[in-house]
Amino acid sequence: DTFQHFSEKSNPKFPANTIWKIFRDSENRFWLCTRNEGLIWFDPENGVIKQFKHNPSDNSSIPSNNIRTIVEADPSSFWIGSENNGIAKLSLKKEMVLSHANSAASFSYRGVVSLWKP
Repeated sequence: DTFQHFSEKSNPKFPANTIWKIFRDSENRFWLCTRNEGLIWFDPENGVIKQFKHNPSDNSSIPSNNIRTIVEADPSSFWIGSENNGIAKLSLKKEMVLSHANSAASFSYRGVVSLWKP
């Protein structure tokens, strides 16, 4: 067994300096919740990195680039919690996000630091 170091200088380039949470899902994918760099899907075996970032002009993007937590709803969808814009559900099949930050059922405080699935 060996360790492999990933950074902004490695190949593949690692796009985040601050990681708040590392989550391994049922398909052995790693999800990294980051500060300022959104949500990162990381496959260390194949060297694949996919980054989900907030785009103010795209309602189907993640709600913020400050993602604090993630929990798997099923193998193709995840609930994510942002530091300042509530929760959202990421669908990998549709490659879109349904944000609950501005819905009628929104919370008075939009910071979400933990999610739990029974």
